[in-house]
Amino acid sequence: MSELNLTHSNGNKTKLTTPDSLSGNRTVKFPDAGGTVALQDSNGNIVPAAGKGIDFSAQTTSSASGVVVQSEKITHFEEGIYVPTIVCSSSGSITLNTSYNKLSYTRINKTVTVHGRVRVSAVSSPSGQQLRVGLPFTSDVLTGYGDAGRVFGYGRLENAAQHQYYYGISATAGNNDFVQIHRIDENTDNPANVCADVDSNARISVSFTYRAQ
Repeated sequence: MSELNLTHSNGNKTKLTTPDSLSGNRTVKFPDAGGTVALQDSNGNIVPAAGKGIDFSAQTTSSASGVVVQSEKITHFEEGIYVPTIVCSSSGSITLNTSYNKLSYTRINKTVTVHGRVRVSAVSSPSGQQLRVGLPFTSDVLTGYGDAGRVFGYGRLENAAQHQYYYGISATAGNNDFVQIHRIDENTDNPANVCADVDSNARISVSFTYRAQ
């Protein structure tokens, strides 16, 4: 193991360590309590310590009226596949086809994008004005900013009782683990029973972005 130390006059150090094996890790340690960055030579990834990331605070922020900058750091990136829960807002149940029961997601910091389609295989007396599709992360209510935390986007029911364009995502309140699909062909806050429209041949498509907690 080879080691190079650069020492400031106040005693703080920057240390570069190089292992004897080319497949080993290289680690650069910066002179602060938690700023350790590890470089894995085997795959070339930079791995920040927990809670650390890339800081863009030196950039010029938006000049739009009323802007409240909440973060200028990237500290979280994740992408994957998940099985959403499908729940009727009143009663009954909807079962997904296990071969087509997954949605994909990407998360950058608190911003989460979800898309894909799932297929229904069975229903049992579904009832409710809202069909709830589970989220990979609980949505953020953004207290004090009106409806800024509501989840909205694209949603459709295919092979349901009505034409697919009669359905869409309602602006679902934050602090929930689901987004809601309802009837959008009616100009009312009390829409028709959308869950009753779902049968064993229905398909649920979604594409939306929201802020996670």
